[in-house]
Amino acid sequence: MLKFSTKKLLATSSVIILFMLQGCATQNIKLSDKDRTEIKKLKKVTAFHMPSGWPSLKTPLGVLASELTLGLSEDWSEGQKLVHKFKIGDPSKTLKYKFIKQLNHKKKSANFTVNNTPLVQDDLEIENFKKKHKSGVVLQILPGTWQIWYYPFNWARYQMWYRASAKLIRLDDSKVLWTAACKANQDNSETAPTLDEITADNSNVLKGWVDKSTSQCAKQLVNDYLGISVQE
Repeated sequence: MLKFSTKKLLATSSVIILFMLQGCATQNIKLSDKDRTEIKKLKKVTAFHMPSGWPSLKTPLGVLASELTLGLSEDWSEGQKLVHKFKIGDPSKTLKYKFIKQLNHKKKSANFTVNNTPLVQDDLEIENFKKKHKSGVVLQILPGTWQIWYYPFNWARYQMWYRASAKLIRLDDSKVLWTAACKANQDNSETAPTLDEITADNSNVLKGWVDKSTSQCAKQLVNDYLGISVQE
């Protein structure tokens, strides 16, 4: 009876957290046609990114260790080990390049240039950022959720959730011209890997997840930037 109750608690907690995360979206700022046209005329728009860090890894054992948090137990150390051991590329940096590549492919972008100096927390305050970069239009790619979770009703197999956002700022007048968010879930209950499979073969599973998620997110951000209403 105890085993059943514990499993039911873990499954219910995971579902609750899923809805909490999905319900945290904020209102985004749409890029106006006028601003989009003006940006296309610019010689340069500089793109920056804030590092994603590493994913949180949620396992049934980890959640059992802190049931009072209703499943909020997150093992950052294991996610960090995955990133370092298998040399997983930073999703924020990858997303930045994919966004620019997809936008350029449509031949509707300004001349984006990349600055790979990572953003820090203070850079999120526009006035602080202006002290470093003075003027012009800049793009910021910002990390959101990056989690590897067990399935609530199949503890042996795992999925990945990825969230990120973008912000376009005109530094001259400190105006935010555009913000958008993207999301990608690597979620297929029939082919979902076990934790052992995620760490096998140089973690090709996780590398593949990151590649697919950043491609999907880049497409969503590009469509939003161009004012195209497309469901991913």
